[in-house]
Amino acid sequence: MTGRRELLDDIWQGKASTVSLPDGSRIVTEEHGRVILNDNFTLKDVLYVPSLTCDLISVQQLITENNCVVTFYNDHPVIQDQSTRMKIGRGEHSDGVYYFKGERRHMAGQANNYLPKT
Repeated sequence: MTGRRELLDDIWQGKASTVSLPDGSRIVTEEHGRVILNDNFTLKDVLYVPSLTCDLISVQQLITENNCVVTFYNDHPVIQDQSTRMKIGRGEHSDGVYYFKGERRHMAGQANNYLPKT
């Protein structure tokens, strides 16, 4: 899920979802889209939550939809293609949270090995 609508392509109205925010409030949202990370990697069915101040990835959804594996090391996670083991992305670890940073392919003008913080 993301609070940044500009990251989403092919936005559609889906089933209403109630999201609990860190401040304890709840918001109902229906907009979904996809985030294209590079030519071979897309996050599908990303929920748009307007007041969300960070982006969150469901690891289960990520590995199921993209035929990949995620390995968590002490200081960083790595995402690899399940068949070829080619590295798709690498993140970092800070304060008990794993982060993926980078730019979208068409926003950056070129693909890179890092994923947006989603």
